[in-house]
Amino acid sequence: STGSPTRQPLGVSGQKASPVPAVITKIDRMKTRQGESMFLKVDVGGETVRVFGRPEELAERLEASGYDIPASEIEAGMELHLPCLVKLGQGNSGYKIIEEFLPEAAA
Repeated sequence: STGSPTRQPLGVSGQKASPVPAVITKIDRMKTRQGESMFLKVDVGGETVRVFGRPEELAERLEASGYDIPASEIEAGMELHLPCLVKLGQGNSGYKIIEEFLPEAAA
């Protein structure tokens, strides 16, 4: 059969939250119980969401957003302005967490 599968619109039950526009604004670091932790600072609709990770993990998230910044170049204090899309979830304490990064063109 040649019928193309019907595409379900986002937001149907069983679907995760639909992606929302965001901007990755900075790579920074802060002291945590585990020592120094690096994070991406992401502006989501005027709210700042921090995404922690090792440089390799941050590089993967940047790549998922459509930006190719190698882990070796990721440094705390880098100012960025990288528009992308994110899927939000609820963290354990009810604050927003970013579950997935997508390129801006995915909209």
